[in-house]
Amino acid sequence: MSSVRIGPSPRQRVASVLLGAGALAAVACAFAVRPAWGITIVVALYYCVRLLLRALGRVTVDAYGVDVRRVGVARYAWREITAMREERCRGSREVRLLLIDGRAVRLPAPRTGRVLRDPDFDAKAASLKAAWTAALRLPAAEPRPVADRD
Repeated sequence: MSSVRIGPSPRQRVASVLLGAGALAAVACAFAVRPAWGITIVVALYYCVRLLLRALGRVTVDAYGVDVRRVGVARYAWREITAMREERCRGSREVRLLLIDGRAVRLPAPRTGRVLRDPDFDAKAASLKAAWTAALRLPAAEPRPVADRD
């Protein structure tokens, strides 16, 4: 199985960066006008960072499992994943991994919503599910060689 990289669409990436930069500018203006707006500034900074991280997130799928990249990298071997499902939440659609230990991991891509639409969401989600289904049919994969990591 060759490696497949899935990230935000170019439109989503640009919109996230612009919205994040706009939120950062709003925080700077609010602080300059009213330094006492502490909670407002903290909330605005939270959304600013969240939007900028959304632009950076991506998922890489290969024969060994799924790599989820945001700021760092989280790796999940196929044997750790019990289910992969598409969920709807507050007007958006996203893919989540359900792990053996009961955790649910939200993938940074593919993702689509009312504002930041990804026209290729269905194709990206289908390729993730196809890779997972194919990995279930194969014998248990050996651990990823150290040389292949990053």
